[in-house]
Amino acid sequence: MTASALLPVRSWVSSKLSGTAGHRAPTLWPIRASLFRRIVEAVADSNRRKAEREIAAFVARNGGKLSDSLERHIERSFL
Repeated sequence: MTASALLPVRSWVSSKLSGTAGHRAPTLWPIRASLFRRIVEAVADSNRRKAEREIAAFVARNGGKLSDSLERHIERSFL
């Protein structure tokens, strides 16, 4: 996205935050909510990747083939 494409957005946001649009300035709740959501998603993604690495290492230690019994053991141990 180019700087010229951001110009209308910046002017709209600055007018809203400064109150020059004749309205009350919006709260920062949507910004905080999206930041919180991104943090939660990043933590969840990190946990998912960690679990995938542990399962891959476990499968590699146990012969490298995913058998029915190994899959049951993974479900009991990791999930």
